[in-house]
Amino acid sequence: MKRLMIMTAAAMAVLGAGVVGAQTWMSTSGSYKYVLNGCTRVDAQTMACSANVTYVSEGTDVKNFDFGDFKAVDAAGREYTPIWASIADGEHIESGGQYTGIHSNMYQDLPVKITMAFAYTGKTVPRLVFNANVLSNVKVMSLQAPTPSPTTTTTAPVNTSAYNAVLTNCKSGANGTLTCGATLTPRR
Repeated sequence: MKRLMIMTAAAMAVLGAGVVGAQTWMSTSGSYKYVLNGCTRVDAQTMACSANVTYVSEGTDVKNFDFGDFKAVDAAGREYTPIWASIADGEHIESGGQYTGIHSNMYQDLPVKITMAFAYTGKTVPRLVFNANVLSNVKVMSLQAPTPSPTTTTTAPVNTSAYNAVLTNCKSGANGTLTCGATLTPRR
C-alpha cells in the first residue's frame, strides 16, 4: 500500500508539472505514449477530450480503450463517464449497450487519435482520468464559430476595349443587375 501511494504521488508530481504545456505520459508497460490534445466544448452540455496514442514497441498491437478507464471528475468529486468515443475522428461509438469501449490496431510509431466525450458543462476539469491516467486542471476550450473574412467591394470605371474580362460567382440582383467577381487581363 505504501509503495502504491509513493508511485501515485510521484505520478501526480510529474503530471502536475505538465499542466503548463502539453500533457504527455507513458503507459505503465512502457509500450504506449500518450499526448493529450485537450478538451473542447462540443455543445453546451458535452465536451470531448482527445489524445494521440502511439505504440512505441516493435511490431503491432491491438489496444482496447474501455469506457470504465475514462472519467471527468468535477470539483465536488462527481464522476462523469464517457457518453461516446471515436478513433481518428471517425464514427461515434455510444457507450452502454453492447459496447464497453473501443479498440484499434496499433502500429509502431504511428499515433492514433482517441476521443472520449462526456456530459460535462464545466470550463475546467479538475481531474481527467484518460485511460486510467490522472491529469489535473484540464481546460475545456470553447468552440468558436469561424470568423467570416471581410468582403470588400470596389467599383471603378474600366476601359473595356483595353482588357479581357472573366466573370465569376455571378448573382442576380434587383432591377436586372448582376454582381460578379471579375478578373481583368490586358489585351495585347
